Amino acid sequence: MHILVDMDGVIADWGKHWDHVLETMWPDSRLPRHRDQRTFDLKAGMDEYDCDVVDLVMNHPGFYRNLAPIAGSVDALLSMVEDGHTVNVCTSPWLTNATCLQDKVDWLETHVGAGWSKRAVITSDKTVVHGDILIDDKPEIHGALIPSWEHIVFDQPYNQQAPNRRMVGWADWREYVMATV
Repeated sequence: MHILVDMDGVIADWGKHWDHVLETMWPDSRLPRHRDQRTFDLKAGMDEYDCDVVDLVMNHPGFYRNLAPIAGSVDALLSMVEDGHTVNVCTSPWLTNATCLQDKVDWLETHVGAGWSKRAVITSDKTVVHGDILIDDKPEIHGALIPSWEHIVFDQPYNQQAPNRRMVGWADWREYVMATV
């Protein structure tokens, strides 16, 4: 199978780092902490101050480089390849963050291993990327094309209403992949 795996919120713990940065630099911000997020859109319902805080956090140099791996994600990626699957990390950039692209590539090399940056597909439209499965935390993915892949939602607080199949953690990843065959 050709498996596409999103990065932030799926293999890289975006939520933990988001909370850390908010608590460290903007503890009085009313931006929801990760566990309280109910929408994928970080700026939904926020005033100008908190929209500015979102921009400051998300545009911070090195933000994406400093994400910790989600438990079990690296082992799962390596096992997918061992099992003979084609695996690409399909991730969208935060376009206004000057270091985002390099951070993501460096993250893959550091946390998954040498050569994994060659498996990165960095795009703002995941519908143009071919695959059998896309494991992604974004509840709905739209773009220019009808996707070739089946969307499996990686469980996060902000995607609980998503109608797609849901994957809770990496321990049983084979179960989700094999259900698509």
